Amino acid sequence: MMSNQIATNHILKDSIRGLFCKYALGFTLAVLCSWGLQAQNAQPKRIEILNADRVQFDAKISAEAQFLVGNVQLMHNEVIMICDSALLYQATNRFEAFGDVEINQGDTLFLFGDSLFYNGNLKQGKVVGDVSLQEKDMELTTDVLLYNVEKSEAYYTTGGRIESKANKNTLTSRKGTYVSKSKMFYFKENVVLVNPDYTVNTDTMDYDNAREIAYFFGPTVIQSDENLLYAENGNYDTKRNQARFDENAFLVSNEQKLTGDSLFYDRNKGIGEVFKQVVITDTVNDFLIYGDYGIYFEKEKKSLVTQQPRAIKLFESDSLYLKADTLFSFEDSLGIKTLLAYHQVSYFKNDLQGVCDTLIYSGKDSSITMLNAPVIWNENNQITGEQIIIYNDGKNPKEMYVNKDAFITQLVDTTYQMYNQIKGRELFGYFTGRELSRVFVSGNGQTIYYIQEDEPDSTKSLIGINKAECSNIDIKLGKKQIESITFLVEPVAKALAIDKLGSSELMLSGLNWRGKERPLTSADVMMKSEVTAPVAKPETAKPQPKRKGKSPKKTQKSKR
Repeated sequence: MMSNQIATNHILKDSIRGLFCKYALGFTLAVLCSWGLQAQNAQPKRIEILNADRVQFDAKISAEAQFLVGNVQLMHNEVIMICDSALLYQATNRFEAFGDVEINQGDTLFLFGDSLFYNGNLKQGKVVGDVSLQEKDMELTTDVLLYNVEKSEAYYTTGGRIESKANKNTLTSRKGTYVSKSKMFYFKENVVLVNPDYTVNTDTMDYDNAREIAYFFGPTVIQSDENLLYAENGNYDTKRNQARFDENAFLVSNEQKLTGDSLFYDRNKGIGEVFKQVVITDTVNDFLIYGDYGIYFEKEKKSLVTQQPRAIKLFESDSLYLKADTLFSFEDSLGIKTLLAYHQVSYFKNDLQGVCDTLIYSGKDSSITMLNAPVIWNENNQITGEQIIIYNDGKNPKEMYVNKDAFITQLVDTTYQMYNQIKGRELFGYFTGRELSRVFVSGNGQTIYYIQEDEPDSTKSLIGINKAECSNIDIKLGKKQIESITFLVEPVAKALAIDKLGSSELMLSGLNWRGKERPLTSADVMMKSEVTAPVAKPETAKPQPKRKGKSPKKTQKSKR
């Protein structure tokens, strides 16, 4: 019984083993057949002969090739190749074509040359001699061109030239690639694009032939009769004449240079825009303008800078630093530049500081006109009025004119709020070197000044207070004090006691000490932080008077 069971088990095992081997063999054969079919399908398509006037074998020419002569037409993967004669190597699926070679792909792309070497297995060809690739209104010419039929890509490495009839562009480069499917060119080494209006020089450029846009990936210069553009990354729309540049971009036009993190330029409109880290350099008028946004109108020769604008005017011996909410400059027909600063204007120069709401700088006479609550400081003199005009000689301020409500204030003592004051309808100021040395007040002149004595330790002691009124007043100023006052027409003067310190009688109407607004260094203007002036609050104690010493010289004259 046991032996029968064992025999039965052996029979079952043999049956299962046989059945498994049968199916495994069938599966193996199926896989091999499938691979065979795939291998058969993967075979490259053969080159076909569409036409030839004569086909022959000539061992003297080639023992392995058919010699095709006269009106030869070959086709491979729907691409037709025409020539005068050809050697066809059917064993290796390749041919060599000679004489008036032409490749026609889809009736849209045509390739011409003197000879063609084509490999059907690789689907690649090399055209040599007077090569011309034509597509619509574009033509590429070179000496040697490699062409991939499957990818519709053409390559050259020995120098090429591309001409576009639509936009009259001509481009040359050492190396180039053209992808017909995407209409894209890729150029490298000595790339030069010539347009009737400008010339582009770069080392690496991609060109979208369908959209007529050039893309740059290295140092690029676009130069025309009107300007020069530079960038190291960006694109240029040759159809719309618009440029968008990044990385060290700048525009040079009308002897002005605009730089920024990014730049947009419309050549047709003559408008350039610069964004972030904006710098405008005016080499003619020695101006540097900074900000985070700038726009330049090339045809009108105007520019506007906003978003934290700052400016530096370079003089021979000094520089003027200026800030405002908006900076606007323009040039007239004579080439004279004018700079306008609007709102919250503040400037610093070693010999002159000022604030106002509107400032105008004229390149004609280097004058500065200040409007809307203007104030300037020179040494310890504060000058205010409805309008202030300062004339410069190219190095230092030369003359000053204050129109209406002219007021000069000298800070004598911060503790006791002591101010020398000069007031009138108009004021004419004259500078010696960098200091305001003489002032002429015309109309409704009024003065208050404190008479002080110099002590050996360089401190000053108060002697007296003088208050006077006169139509016209001539004042000479020394360093930080009044040296002499000349009253020219019927003056009325009186001396005031020292116990009047702090009283309203020692404050002429319109007195407004604005020391807190005064910029003390160039950094106060170029930086965003505000300036705090060192003006202390008045104390209750008063200085002890001394009755001896000399007072400023004063004279009286009836008329000039």
